[in-house]
Amino acid sequence: MDWQNEKCVMVIDESLPLGIIANTAAIMGITLGKKMPEVVGADVTDQSGNEHLGINEKKGSKGRERRARRRTQAG
Repeated sequence: MDWQNEKCVMVIDESLPLGIIANTAAIMGITLGKKMPEVVGADVTDQSGNEHLGINEKKGSKGRERRARRRTQAG
């Protein structure tokens, strides 16, 4: 798989209870990271000096990011 040009997505039934959705996504993410460690991003340090493990570079338009943030906050 060409990690620079191809994407991996999780499709989880949105009608499931939130706890099941969260657990499913977490377990799938952990499994993917174990089986394919090359997809996990590098650790980064923010401006406050806090370290964040395995951050992937996000590539998106500012408008798309704002819309996603609004949906998250509204939910």
